Amino acid sequence: MRRFLFSKWTLREGWDNPNVFVICKLRTSGSEISKIQEVGRGLRLPFDENGNRMNADTGGGDFQLSYIIDFSEREFAKKLVGEINGDGAGVVGGKITDEILERLIAAKYKPSKAIAKAQLLIDEIINEKDEIVDSERLFALLPDDEKLKTGKVTGKGMPERPKIKLHRENFQKLKSLWEKVTRRYVLQFDKVADAQINSLLMEVFANSNLFSRPSASVRKEQLEKCADGSGSLSVGTSMVMEVQLEAKLGVLPYGEFLKRIGKRTCLPISLLHRHLANARRGKETPPELFNTGTLENIIACFEKKFVTLFAQKFSYAALDFHAQTSLFEPNGDLKSELMQGDVGDKIASDVKIDGRRYLYDKPAYDSEIEHEVLRVNPPPRVIVYGKLPRRSIKLPTYTGGTTSPDFVYAIRKPDGDGVELHLIVETKSDNPRLSDTQAVEAQEKFFKSISKNIVWKMETDAEKFGKLLAEMAR
Repeated sequence: MRRFLFSKWTLREGWDNPNVFVICKLRTSGSEISKIQEVGRGLRLPFDENGNRMNADTGGGDFQLSYIIDFSEREFAKKLVGEINGDGAGVVGGKITDEILERLIAAKYKPSKAIAKAQLLIDEIINEKDEIVDSERLFALLPDDEKLKTGKVTGKGMPERPKIKLHRENFQKLKSLWEKVTRRYVLQFDKVADAQINSLLMEVFANSNLFSRPSASVRKEQLEKCADGSGSLSVGTSMVMEVQLEAKLGVLPYGEFLKRIGKRTCLPISLLHRHLANARRGKETPPELFNTGTLENIIACFEKKFVTLFAQKFSYAALDFHAQTSLFEPNGDLKSELMQGDVGDKIASDVKIDGRRYLYDKPAYDSEIEHEVLRVNPPPRVIVYGKLPRRSIKLPTYTGGTTSPDFVYAIRKPDGDGVELHLIVETKSDNPRLSDTQAVEAQEKFFKSISKNIVWKMETDAEKFGKLLAEMAR
């Protein structure tokens, strides 16, 4: 393991290192601006060895900044946390507004603005001039979706990160599933024929729509009130004009243009040159078309087509040992509780769970489609169900990183003896990103290949899912 110690003076403006995880102050800094600059050095997502940003899913865990200070900066830390939270709802300083009072009513704090304001005054959250004197307490009264996710900022004197208890006896009913999905798997790639790459490049380079001239657009942005009557503001954008640039803004020398494509695609420059020349023969391709805009268009088109081509060019092979996942202790024992954020940042207060069958003591979720799925009441033949924790099933993807499905349902056999099948569910929006599509394809391929006892399903509509579940458990 490599460790580095930096002078505190390195943590000032003009220096940036996203891979900072611990800042230990040996003495207090001068101004608050200096302190904020120092903290900011560690509030960035780190890079891996290939220069790619990592998050909780791709990096295998949450990235925390440990900020170690003495008592002299205690008030600064407290104020900073309050401002981080307050920024999410616009309640730091200033006066109480009708908008804030309406949000308090929506959170069922009090039934009317007058009563809410009176109670805030009694509780000394505001003063007689309607000035906010305790923004932290006011912020705590607002709806959960306006707050920083609970547990993101922790420390001495602050609330502990929320946890969720596992119903271990219910997890034990999934033992046969865990034995299959927690094995280590490697990807075996099929060789992509040279002819396929050649054909792909010719198709991309022949597409004249990807070659654009340098241009600039003028857009008008203004704050507008949302149409839902909530009083919230949004940014409205409208196009004023788009003009072609006479200057060679963004234009690249042909050699540099090829080098950048080669670096992004890992293909030889000679191969790129040969196919680009052949594909553009007889087509108008002036030098100004070789610019950064065209470059990004070509890269995006190539990656999309390459992923489509490569999606069926690999298979999963099981190894003779099991992976360490978020559900198990290092000794192999099932955990008794997890950080709530590993299951979901929000709690569905409108969902009543069946403790005899549900995996946890609370119904946690992240997205609204997950919330809707939790509302589906499983039929009696479902003996155990619930949302899968992050990284509880880590499937490698052919583009790097891992993916995990969202829900599991174990359906017993008609005669009541044992599990007939496991239904694994992945929830996605109706317009998934390319990375989402890649993850879905990897999951589908994996679960179809390892066991006939496992049925995988992607769902974007909770009502359709409810009908599917009822049909499978009939």
